[in-house]
Amino acid sequence: MLHHVLVVVVVGCVCALLSACAAPGRGVADDGALGEARAALLATDARWGEAGFSNERRWPRSFWTDDAAMGSVAHDGQAFGAEALVELLDGVWERDPAFKLVWRPTHAWVSADGLTGCTVGVGTRTRTGPGGKVISEAVRYTGVWRREGGEWRCVLDLDMTGASGGGE
Repeated sequence: MLHHVLVVVVVGCVCALLSACAAPGRGVADDGALGEARAALLATDARWGEAGFSNERRWPRSFWTDDAAMGSVAHDGQAFGAEALVELLDGVWERDPAFKLVWRPTHAWVSADGLTGCTVGVGTRTRTGPGGKVISEAVRYTGVWRREGGEWRCVLDLDMTGASGGGE
């Protein structure tokens, strides 16, 4: 049930964001300040994803807003607030030192005012599987972002792996 609620919330947020992108007088074309904001959002998410995170390189707190949330459609791992996110991820490494995640955004949208954005992308999660064997699996994600002080920061990070629908 919780998974369905999370998916509905994300879909609602994405629909609202895309509606804002298509506000009257503004298309979703990449021109001017809107195109620059979209490029900056893609670059921020790509920089974050290239660095990834692992037991050797913890996820930088600076990419999240103070009120950020993280969730998954496939399991109950959720956290609300940047400090709770850090605690959740620290727990992941305590349980599985081999855990690593890298990703890349494939698409981004920015609201007409350039202050809110959304990215979707793909990546690879490495973890310890059954029998202690280290395995890698493909992941999909959706991120909702807010521009604060000219910098893009993640408000919602949702692991979409396991959700029904198309691929990349």
